Amino acid sequence: MKNVLHIISSPRTNGSASRTLGNAIEVKLQEAYPEHTITTLDLLKNPFPHLGEEQVDSWFIPAKSRTPEQNAAVQRSDDAIAQLHASDVIIISVPIYNFGIPSALKAYIDHIARGGMTFRYSENGFEGLVKNKKSLYRGGQRFHFFRR
Repeated sequence: MKNVLHIISSPRTNGSASRTLGNAIEVKLQEAYPEHTITTLDLLKNPFPHLGEEQVDSWFIPAKSRTPEQNAAVQRSDDAIAQLHASDVIIISVPIYNFGIPSALKAYIDHIARGGMTFRYSENGFEGLVKNKKSLYRGGQRFHFFRR
């Protein structure tokens, strides 16, 4: 059994091509692999806040030394990272607006891109720590899985 995480970032609920495509992928996966668990994270319905000083400062304090307020400030980020690590397959439904991704997706990425948790610095530069995940991309008229 695999855990699938579907991240939806479109600010539109109706008429969204990225939502339609992502939902179609979910249906195909569920039909092909009914034992898989699919978790949908809709950033329109459940947005992440843009980062503030309290959150960022709290990240650099060891968990044992944080105040209850600092623990609360990092909890959503910690939960999102745990969800990402627990996923075997990641689908990101994302439209492009004004030559970029929606700010809701950027806020989510800001919460999950944390040194020592999802990446680290090494002598060769950045190294990703979220490993052995499958992603989905569109090639021609078919969808292909590939390993990262």
